[in-house]
Amino acid sequence: MTAAKHSDRKTPELTQAEPGLRAAPFLEAGSIGAAPVLTERQRQQLLEIATRVRVPARSVVYREQTAATWIFINTEGVLKTFKDLRSGRRWVTAFLFPKDVFGLAKNGLYVRTAQAITPATLYRIESHALIALLRRDAELQFQFLSKVTHELREAQRQTIVVGRRDAVGRVAMFIQQLECTCCDRHNARDIELPMSRSDIASYLGLSLESISRATAKLQRRGIVAFPNRHLARILDRAQFDRLSKAI
Repeated sequence: MTAAKHSDRKTPELTQAEPGLRAAPFLEAGSIGAAPVLTERQRQQLLEIATRVRVPARSVVYREQTAATWIFINTEGVLKTFKDLRSGRRWVTAFLFPKDVFGLAKNGLYVRTAQAITPATLYRIESHALIALLRRDAELQFQFLSKVTHELREAQRQTIVVGRRDAVGRVAMFIQQLECTCCDRHNARDIELPMSRSDIASYLGLSLESISRATAKLQRRGIVAFPNRHLARILDRAQFDRLSKAI
């Protein structure tokens, strides 16, 4: 890992900040949104093979096409994964929030570059150690399957968002996605946007100019205000929900 400032040795005591996963339940009917999926015993198992590392904002955690030695669980902060295209453009493929797992590999190599957007605290687990643990514990393996399935649904949602023709609709759906992912309460009025407008544009397949026009339209229509570049404030919940509804 290229950017960790320092690491903490493993400790036997668990806190709410210790490694955890969040996903929409795989089988439970009637559940709303994502929720923690690990038991305390499972978190302890992960803690025993993990090292906590702290990374500053803008630091690279790993680069595309380097050896996939580690799997990471985000505990605090926001990161992104991206691919630099031959055209010189950067394609942001995902934003990573607390209780997200990342380190996707193919043939032993990372398939994307991962970079911290804000200061972040991660749990780093040696890939072979995690594989060995999952082979021994079918219940923990199922929890990781639930998380991977959750991430697949999120990737499919991004495809739906990018498929919308109107930039205003794309931006509204992105804000709603952040609301579901980041906010501790449903129907929050203020939603933080920790990433840059450039990252949002890359993620949504839009230009910076299109993002600026879309946010201006949302403000003029009294649906969403942007007090600053890192905050969205929902003014008209009914209109916002209609606009951000998946098509």
